[in-house]
Amino acid sequence: METSHTASLIAVESLSASTRLFRFETGGEHLPFIAGQFYRFTFTDATGPFERSYSFSQFDPKLPMSQFE
Repeated sequence: METSHTASLIAVESLSASTRLFRFETGGEHLPFIAGQFYRFTFTDATGPFERSYSFSQFDPKLPMSQFE
């Protein structure tokens, strides 16, 4: 079952030379997921849309439900 959600990238943190932490916000809605689950993201840059798959978790328990990392 495929569903679509919209999220904005609100923070990027470099954890090591090859690892970055991305924090997204959905604009108020809760994004249901199980930690470690993969989601496919569609991004758009100057050359057009492209897709990447990411695994994420709710790392910081103080984050609002509308944010995920």
